[in-house]
Amino acid sequence: MSHELVYKAALAHPCAPRHSDILSSTQLTSQYLSNVCLLQLRGKHKVNQEKARSDANRCFVCGPGNTAGLQVEFRLEGEVCKAEHTIAAHHCGYDNVTHGGIIFALLDDVMANWLFLKGDRAYTGKCDIRFREPVEPGTTLSLEGRLTSRKGRMAKMKGRATAPDGKLVAEAIGTFIVIPGE
Repeated sequence: MSHELVYKAALAHPCAPRHSDILSSTQLTSQYLSNVCLLQLRGKHKVNQEKARSDANRCFVCGPGNTAGLQVEFRLEGEVCKAEHTIAAHHCGYDNVTHGGIIFALLDDVMANWLFLKGDRAYTGKCDIRFREPVEPGTTLSLEGRLTSRKGRMAKMKGRATAPDGKLVAEAIGTFIVIPGE
C-alpha cells in the first residue's frame, strides 16, 4: 500500500488529529504508519469514509487495519451513533474487571464517530467519564453517542455504554473540535 494512500486515509479519520505536527506524505515513515491515530494532520480535508474504513485505518478502536485493536464498527441510526463490543479477557485489569481505558476509548470513539459519520473530521478537546458499574470480560456493551449541542466548530457530545440487561455501566460527556472542511 502506498504512503500516499495511508496519508490520505489518516487525514480522513476522526482519530487523526492528536499532535501539533503538520506532516506531508513524504514525512510519513514506518514510525507514523504504525500508529495513524497519533497524527495531528491539519488542513481542509473532507472525510473519505471508504479510505478510513480501509486497512490503512489503524485506529485502536475502529481501525480494520489494526489487528491488535478493537475493530468496532460504528453506524448511524437516526441521530445516534451506535455499536456493540464484546469485552475480551485480555482487556481486563485486576479482579476480572475491564480496564477503564478500554471503556473510555469506546465512549470517546462512539462520540467522535457520530461526527465522522455525519461527514466531519474532529478531535477530542475534552472528555469526562463516569464509571458506574464494573464490566466483566465476555460482556457485550451497547454503545451510543449523540450530539447535545453545537456552536461553530465546538460540538458537545454525550456517550453511553450499557450492559445487555440495559444497566448503564459508563457515560461520558465530550467536547470535540470540528476541523473546517474545504
